[in-house]
Amino acid sequence: MGGLVQDAATRLRIGYPMLVDKKGTIGLRFVLVLLGQGLELRARQRTGGAIKALLGLAPKTARRVTPQGDEEVPLNTVHPGDPN
Repeated sequence: MGGLVQDAATRLRIGYPMLVDKKGTIGLRFVLVLLGQGLELRARQRTGGAIKALLGLAPKTARRVTPQGDEEVPLNTVHPGDPN
């Protein structure tokens, strides 16, 4: 089996000659590389979902304190340095 994989890797000119060193080693390394890529993809998807969830927690309104009392205003109408 190792020779068959080595021949295929040579014919396809795969740039990983270190993978083809001993019989059976390439199979184990190949599986570990695929497992790592799968775990990375899953982590990336979960991270994207977590970021979207955090963005959903952002406030939509702000409380503006005025001498007449507090008022709720849309956050997009408030700018840094605005007077009350």
